[in-house]
Amino acid sequence: MSRGNPRGQLTAQDLKKLEERLIAVVDDRLKRPEQAPPVGATVRAEPRPPMLRRAWAWSLSNPASSISIAIAIISAVIAYFAWWQPEWKAAADSNLRTVVKDELEAGLKSRHLDEVPGDIKELRAQLKEMDSFLQILTVKELRQQATLSKPAFEQQIPAVAVTVSAARMVHTEASPQVVAGIAHRFA
Repeated sequence: MSRGNPRGQLTAQDLKKLEERLIAVVDDRLKRPEQAPPVGATVRAEPRPPMLRRAWAWSLSNPASSISIAIAIISAVIAYFAWWQPEWKAAADSNLRTVVKDELEAGLKSRHLDEVPGDIKELRAQLKEMDSFLQILTVKELRQQATLSKPAFEQQIPAVAVTVSAARMVHTEASPQVVAGIAHRFA
């Protein structure tokens, strides 16, 4: 560019000088084709191998240093986890205690343990009432089975066995005539 050009545009004289320089460079390259790059190729610096390849090549050429660096890295990782492991364990134990405590409290609240003694008393009263009804029923069944004929009694032996078993469980006291009637049917 010309220094006298206020707009910064190339003048005809500047373009002519540039053209002459380009022609000189092309002529020089045409005279020496073995040094010229192939047509269409761009000139680059020689590519460097990637970082991992260089590191691998270095580690193969320096095995003692590579082993010591690997041991140092592994030791650092182990030390890091050894440093944090007690805190992680303490946090996990605390979380476990909290979860178990919450579960127990929720279970105790849902079961209403304060109502259990009253429920047991009610159940015992109901069972005593049922025992008295069962005693009455078993006495009636035993009397009825003692009056059966021998062939009808033999057909009802399984029912008699159930009635006798129920009478024994509820502590039914049968009259001697009923016991003698049932014993006579077995003879």
